[in-house]
Amino acid sequence: MQSAKIEIIIGGDNVSADSENPQLEETAAKAKLMLCITAVIEERGLSEEEVAKLLRILPPNEISSILDGLRKGQIDQFTPGQLIDYISALDENTEITVRDDYGAVQFRVATG
Repeated sequence: MQSAKIEIIIGGDNVSADSENPQLEETAAKAKLMLCITAVIEERGLSEEEVAKLLRILPPNEISSILDGLRKGQIDQFTPGQLIDYISALDENTEITVRDDYGAVQFRVATG
């Protein structure tokens, strides 16, 4: 019987950084924004019409599909830009920071 060599690599707490897949970071950021948006809408008890007006969604009949996508976590339905626009339209204080591999800030956006 041959013995097999198994290589075990112990990574850090950040699976995205360990996998070197930048899309995982984007997906995580989008998920956080989606959770924040839905939480704000629920906390304020906003109707679909109010959300459509605040988020400037035209035509307003698309809001049901958008809210459904947010609530169900349909990440591929939204771009990071759309989600940033939505959270900004809700007048929430939001800070987005992008850093390079060395921790230096490359880009920062603050709203609210």
